Amino acid sequence: MDTNVNQELTTVVVAKVNGIDILASPVELGLVPVKPICEALGVASNKQIEKLNENPLYSSTGTLRVSVAADGKDREMYCLPFEYCMAWMLGINSANVKEEIREKLLDYQRKCVEVLKRHFIGNVRKQKEINRLEIQALEKINELTENKNRINAELKDEKDRLQKIRDERFNTQPDLFD
Repeated sequence: MDTNVNQELTTVVVAKVNGIDILASPVELGLVPVKPICEALGVASNKQIEKLNENPLYSSTGTLRVSVAADGKDREMYCLPFEYCMAWMLGINSANVKEEIREKLLDYQRKCVEVLKRHFIGNVRKQKEINRLEIQALEKINELTENKNRINAELKDEKDRLQKIRDERFNTQPDLFD
């Protein structure tokens, strides 16, 4: 990771948006300031922060933190956990961003959609395969159960036959009319 020294604090580049480094201090490494991203995209940060605060997903994770601004000074900024920034940028209307970044944002959003599609379609395929394997196992269990029932019936018949043979052996009375 790239690091910069600023007022005895080490800052870390956590993302690059439109060629602009998005910095965070190691203390708050998981939190990313929203304003520099908005500036890099050319959207109004106050409007985006307002939208984030209206959304329960983001408002529950967003927080004000002192972070390093583009001018290198510490400023209190609205921050989101890094992974939430990725989701938030998926929802930014590309028509509202700087023209030179529009296609890059759309490409990022397409890639996010592709990742989500692969995840969920992959889960559907995995579930279909699990279902197929489960059906095979149930069919085998059914076949073995039928064989077991048939074998048990044959076993009972053989035991009955054996018992008749033994009964005959112990029957010492002559049968005169056989």
